[in-house]
Amino acid sequence: MNQPTPEPTPTPVTPDKPQGKKLSFKEEKELKSLEKEIENLEKEKAKIQEDLITFHSDFKKVEVLSAKLVETDTLIDVKFKRWEELGG
Repeated sequence: MNQPTPEPTPTPVTPDKPQGKKLSFKEEKELKSLEKEIENLEKEKAKIQEDLITFHSDFKKVEVLSAKLVETDTLIDVKFKRWEELGG
């Protein structure tokens, strides 16, 4: 009674990705700094949005606040992407 030997199951191929890459001291410091900066920018964004509601009838003020809101959103995006790169 010869039983066939089972074929080994193939190991799934996964793309190379850094596993548990240790951050340098400088990167750890940057990561902590980014968290605080993002938090502050989110607060600033909320304040700008409140001001837009408050000054909705002042076209010049709305124009300035809208530009500042776009700038703040862009900064948040840039800092958040870097935060993700560092493994945050």
